[in-house]
Amino acid sequence: RSKVELTRYLGPACDLTLFDFKQGILCYPAPK
Repeated sequence: RSKVELTRYLGPACDLTLFDFKQGILCYPAPK
């Protein structure tokens, strides 16, 4: 999927900067 499709699918609230497009998975920040 493209970034536009992901944004439309997940919503603008989703931070796509955390998305790893190489692996196709969301990289959630480690809890502190």
